[in-house]
Amino acid sequence: MGPFHDTFVAINPVTLGESERWHDIGKRIFSYQNPTGGMERPLTFRQTHGLFLWQMNYDGVMPYAYQDSFGSAWNDFDHAIYRDHNFVYPTMDGVVDTLQWEGLREGVTDVRYLSTLLAALEQSDNRALTEEISVWLAALKEQPLPRLDFAEARDIFTGYILALNAAAVDKEPETVPPVELVEPLRL
Repeated sequence: MGPFHDTFVAINPVTLGESERWHDIGKRIFSYQNPTGGMERPLTFRQTHGLFLWQMNYDGVMPYAYQDSFGSAWNDFDHAIYRDHNFVYPTMDGVVDTLQWEGLREGVTDVRYLSTLLAALEQSDNRALTEEISVWLAALKEQPLPRLDFAEARDIFTGYILALNAAAVDKEPETVPPVELVEPLRL
């Protein structure tokens, strides 16, 4: 069915091979339900719905589920087998966020910073700075996310964005301190 779709929504594990298969035929690939909502693991959702998808060359994410309860949305344990899969809980005039929702939101924000940096990098004429950033991004692409300091990575994104913007208007770019990424795990 590949030729008849513009976007494949993959429920299977996220892999480089799967993204390459779809990109090779000019299609996009999204990750679905990896993992399912309802677990209080904000860092897991930040990783899996953020930079991990960039590392695996996926084009987007479709989390499951914003709200899916097996009885009362406010009672996670009212089903004999399953727990509710809620990223948020409904109220009369909005929602109550959960820890997993906040993790997902942080993952999306990480990708927004990364996307801003990539766009600025693409427009830059500063060869030395673009080379430095490209080397750092290549190392980040291989970085095991459980070892990554996300706050530090976001600070580096910001520093590089500011440096590229300053270089674009012929100002002296701010110095971004070199960062040593840990060696990727060898499996």
